[in-house]
Amino acid sequence: MSPPPTYQQVPPGYPSTPPKTSGLAITSLILGCASLLCSVFTGIPAAICGVIAMKKIKASNGTMGGHGLALAGLIIGVIMSVLAPVIAILAGIAMPAFSQVQANAKMSAATVKARSIHVTMIQHASENDGKLPATLDEMVPLLGGDDTLLEGPPPEKDKTFFTLVHPGEKLDDLPAQEPVLTSKVYGNTRKRIVVRADGSVETVRE
Repeated sequence: MSPPPTYQQVPPGYPSTPPKTSGLAITSLILGCASLLCSVFTGIPAAICGVIAMKKIKASNGTMGGHGLALAGLIIGVIMSVLAPVIAILAGIAMPAFSQVQANAKMSAATVKARSIHVTMIQHASENDGKLPATLDEMVPLLGGDDTLLEGPPPEKDKTFFTLVHPGEKLDDLPAQEPVLTSKVYGNTRKRIVVRADGSVETVRE
């Protein structure tokens, strides 16, 4: 007959059941992860829960687990609570600059349009006894029927963005530096486009 099985005794002072994971540690980790989106609103509670959970786990003498979860929640919470305001400040500084860059880029695109409009004005004058068009719409046939060239940049995509300065007048009667086409002041750039009789184009700050 085989001898009865023997069982290893649990060392004295060692818990006979696996430690239970601290609910506060789990809460700390969840709040810490949420702070990636909610910043300090959940970051600070995550750090507080993490500290309390680690103290309780340490005082439980091994009957409670989850130290790693509490530590992770604490670290994430602290990081997001510190970094989020800094990121918000940097974003607040960067956004106006980014908007200004976008506006300048759109203004540059409008300047290219203004050059094309001037070329069409010259073509119109060559076919009409040297006279500039009386209205911008007169140039639409010369543009192949596409009047989008006359539109301003977004969000001001209107047909009144550009204005003829000397409608119907003879081009040869105008001084070389006389403006023949101008634009509205665009957005926060505080600039307008000016096209002169000699074809030079510049942006003028108001």
